Amino acid sequence: MEPNILIVGHSHVQCLHEAALASGRKNVDVINIANLPNYRTASPEETTAMVAEAARHKDPQALCLCLFGNEHNVAGLIDHPQPFSVGDTEMIDVSPNTEGRWFIPNSVALDSFRGWLGAVPKLKRSLYSAFPKAQSFYIPPPPPISDWPHILEHPGVFKDKLHLGPAPDSLRLTLYRLQCQVLQEAAEDCGAAVIATDPQAVDRRGFLQQGLYGPDPTHGNLRYGTLMLTRIVQNVGKTS
Repeated sequence: MEPNILIVGHSHVQCLHEAALASGRKNVDVINIANLPNYRTASPEETTAMVAEAARHKDPQALCLCLFGNEHNVAGLIDHPQPFSVGDTEMIDVSPNTEGRWFIPNSVALDSFRGWLGAVPKLKRSLYSAFPKAQSFYIPPPPPISDWPHILEHPGVFKDKLHLGPAPDSLRLTLYRLQCQVLQEAAEDCGAAVIATDPQAVDRRGFLQQGLYGPDPTHGNLRYGTLMLTRIVQNVGKTS
């Protein structure tokens, strides 16, 4: 009998929901917090109560969270009006376009991401605590999409900023890596294991593999969701 798995998050869980439906996995329950009433103003405790009420599996064997995750795209998908680079204080970002950019140390960018998360760490603790018998996992957001023609065709909320052009690839990857570091820190503080992105989903540069893009500039599609759902199922029941 397959273990019951509860996946909770924001927009990046949509592809996991689609993958669960397509594969007929009735043991997988996916809840998008954005679909809950008044989710923007709800406290972590209120959100947790709504998740517990909405969950089909009240006593899941595994709880996987994928909260927020698009901040690196907000900061660096489109080049900033005041171009910047991010890197070590000892070695400036290796982007060929670094010259003339406002340099931001990694430590400052990390603090910005931690501040951006707001109540997310508290929400993680609240959700994990609500299902104490479940194995705790955290799923990182998908890598950034580097395909500029795809972004031009599906700009989403970035449509009014396309004239600024794409940010350098190295900057986008640095911001993604730093955000994942902050998300991983918050997960590990709760004792959750991080399920790394499937290597098949990542191209040789570190971006999301072509063919796995959703119909927008930041999300994965059904194929990506299927890869990640398989990894989740494989990890449930394992002990570190």
